[in-house]
Amino acid sequence: MIAAVLDVCASLCGEGAGLRRVMVVHSRPHTHQRTPLKDGMEAQSSRWMPMLSAGAAVMTAVGFLFFNMIGDRVTASLSEESTDRLATPTPKWAWNGSDVVPESYAVLGTPIVIDLDGDKLPEVVFVSGPNDISRVGEGTLRAVSGRDGSEVFTVTNPALYLNAQNGLAGGDIDNDGRPEIIGRTSADTLIAFEHDGTYKWTSPDLACWGNKAHAAIADVDHDGTPEIAICATLLNNDGTIRWQHRPVSTGTETSIADIDLDGDMEVIDGWRVYLSDGTILWEHPEFRTVASAVANLDDDPEGEVIMIEEEKCYILEHDGTIKVGPVLLPLEVAVGLSSWGSPVIADVDGDGRPEIGIAGGGRYSMLEHDGTLKWSVPVGAFNFFRGAAAADLDGDGTAEIVFQGPEGLMIIRGTDGHMVWQYSTPERSATFAFNLPVIADVDADSHADIVSIWTSRSSAQPVPAMLVFGDKSWMPTRPIWNQHSYHVTNVNDDGTIPRYEEPNWKAHNNYRANERLAGPYPRLQQVFMPLTLSEQGRKALRAVDVVLAVDTSNSMVGTKIEAARSAIRLLLDEISWQHDHVALVSFSEAAKLCQPLTGDRDAVWTALSSIVLASGTRIDEGLRLARSELEGERGRGEAVARVVVVLTDGLQVSSPDLAVQESVKIQAMGARLIVVGLGTDVDRGFLERLAGLQGRAYFAPEPADLAEIYQSVGRVLSCQTEDYWGHRCG
Repeated sequence: MIAAVLDVCASLCGEGAGLRRVMVVHSRPHTHQRTPLKDGMEAQSSRWMPMLSAGAAVMTAVGFLFFNMIGDRVTASLSEESTDRLATPTPKWAWNGSDVVPESYAVLGTPIVIDLDGDKLPEVVFVSGPNDISRVGEGTLRAVSGRDGSEVFTVTNPALYLNAQNGLAGGDIDNDGRPEIIGRTSADTLIAFEHDGTYKWTSPDLACWGNKAHAAIADVDHDGTPEIAICATLLNNDGTIRWQHRPVSTGTETSIADIDLDGDMEVIDGWRVYLSDGTILWEHPEFRTVASAVANLDDDPEGEVIMIEEEKCYILEHDGTIKVGPVLLPLEVAVGLSSWGSPVIADVDGDGRPEIGIAGGGRYSMLEHDGTLKWSVPVGAFNFFRGAAAADLDGDGTAEIVFQGPEGLMIIRGTDGHMVWQYSTPERSATFAFNLPVIADVDADSHADIVSIWTSRSSAQPVPAMLVFGDKSWMPTRPIWNQHSYHVTNVNDDGTIPRYEEPNWKAHNNYRANERLAGPYPRLQQVFMPLTLSEQGRKALRAVDVVLAVDTSNSMVGTKIEAARSAIRLLLDEISWQHDHVALVSFSEAAKLCQPLTGDRDAVWTALSSIVLASGTRIDEGLRLARSELEGERGRGEAVARVVVVLTDGLQVSSPDLAVQESVKIQAMGARLIVVGLGTDVDRGFLERLAGLQGRAYFAPEPADLAEIYQSVGRVLSCQTEDYWGHRCG
């Protein structure tokens, strides 16, 4: 709409008015782009004002924009700006109990979201029990469809009851390609179930204290087989104990991370940290009940451990030194009436540094990365051990906090603590577990959802016991949340566990927060529109170094590879060969530099015609070689835009995390990554994760669809995501 308004203005002013082309920033799929009105010129701005763009809905989101064009000057004025930009969620489906074990209808512990059967549609897995705290040990394991809540399986054998207050952990612990489910019993053992609910094994006694311990899964020793940590105990994937210590306190949580970057995973359990072999690395026995998270809160590369000890927050260096704390958290009620939940780490204000969110004392409080109080808001008393989750739901670059307390489910604006939305219930939900809502793409519709649980104080059955909320305008996120200590890099989208887990703070720097993914549709984004435009237009062109990485696995045979060649030639036709350089990389089991960076179009064309197919798909090798070429002697560095365009019709044959790690490295050097998936069976979630927040993912169901994609990519190659003015984006 804005482009249309300006087009009219431009035609009224005419070519002789001096301003021949105006670029207006608005939202398109994955990135900010500019709409040209006339040819040859671009406007520049001297003053900026943040506002919201929402694709075709931009006019209703920000009010009307009035443009006044006089000679070679343009003035834009804004009538009003929206304050609460998050679309109101609506219930998608509810679980109200089941005819199978009908007396087991109360949901107390945190559910998990994971694809159990490999059909790309997640299941929600949880434990339900009688609405009687004295019968908390009679928990029934259930799985329901993420699409509509319909039953997938229920474990009815009383011998396999779980503790209903404990959360679950899910992941492929035996490398069979399907995730297993780990739950804790009131007899203080773990039970593992196969993906279909079949019994797998029971562990020996864990000697846990209390009802609030949660398992965490990771490949602690990097041998390709995951381990399970809980209650100062590390278990092998068959349930046998590898090492065990006496738990340090009640209600402790377990987190796993390589906090000192020495290549060895540490197990954080309560106020004690263990090496992978069970040796105590450091401890703080002066602490009591502890909830924890891991992030990088300073300028060194190692991770910090955030520990919540009753009403106090501590930030500890990787060696156990107390960096900040104790920070006394605000209280709304006495400590005895409310205990503190698990910390959330997320960038809630878009400043590039993570903040720390903590529930307790009847309030939800947000601390800056240095421990200073950012804001604190009341959320209701009696919120024992309640946690929260975070995600950038509206795509404005700042995370929202999703908290479920005694007064209902709340979405809290991260910047200032304003409650954007609340869903209340007639009766308070009551649970003493370290529970928290879960954020994931539950129904595989490429939009984030919230899974919330509800438990009545009365003996009457609550309706519903579990509710899923969402909205079609919410950002895409991962279709998985596999454990209480969830962080993005601890699990792959298919439920497999990384052999070498990338430290989460290097790529995301959040904890108990889900990742915002790119998506092939318009989305809300915070952009910057000039409040006044008052400068002479000028010619603008930015050179680009681009590496084209092409999947040459055997599955690309026939029409696929021929369509790829034709589409890439269309891209080459858009290149400004006087300024731009192009390289060609092919990858199968190995990667090959078919043509180094060059300004010779014919050389690239010849190399493209000569590529041959082979077995295997190592996307990581293709990306590594592309990055090497951009950083090598032929690359022109930050003086030019740098872009990698990768085409694939398959999935990485080795760990997908290897490809994602290479993607992170490419984007960390300031280059833009564009991912093109070919075929109807590509793993969209993996490719969107590969593109990351700053990249862009395209999908071509048929080979013929590649032509339009590559031609459009060629037209905007030099436009960086953060660019708005002064570069070529025609």
